[in-house]
Amino acid sequence: MHGSYLRFPLTFPWRGVRRFTCEDGSCGRRILVEQVASLTRRYSQRTERMRSVPAEVGLALAGRAGARPADVFGARVSRNTVLRLVDALPAPQPQAPGVAGVDEYAMRKGRVYGTVLVGVETLKPVDLLPDREAGTAAAWLAEHPEIDVVCRDRAPVFAEGAGIGAPTARK
Repeated sequence: MHGSYLRFPLTFPWRGVRRFTCEDGSCGRRILVEQVASLTRRYSQRTERMRSVPAEVGLALAGRAGARPADVFGARVSRNTVLRLVDALPAPQPQAPGVAGVDEYAMRKGRVYGTVLVGVETLKPVDLLPDREAGTAAAWLAEHPEIDVVCRDRAPVFAEGAGIGAPTARK
């Protein structure tokens, strides 16, 4: 090797980043810098883009399997960091379906039962209710007027709840 040198590639300057000086002598900080919205977070070591790459890979692959491809994209992280970034993502809000399936499920078989509401088009659970009472199912259906069809078994509790909560829906 003949020699080496440091490179500092330039990037486009960010407009609107302001720096402030603290005039108070007792303050430990002399210079304060304004955070750039959608670029950085306070005390963060990564930009938002460098947080989103491992988080998206982690959603698809999880821990160790997600850390390997993230390294290929230039975001070297550990498996624990991938899981932490995925955990920090907001939970997706399920959309209320047009066709809802209503059935019961056992939290403790033979003792405690609840109600599960499933989107028939997506085949994914939409909500879990703590009991299998007609009033609880009716209240949930009343909060979601966009439901056109309610699929249920022959349980009279769900027939009563669907009749009260979604009187215009087909049953």
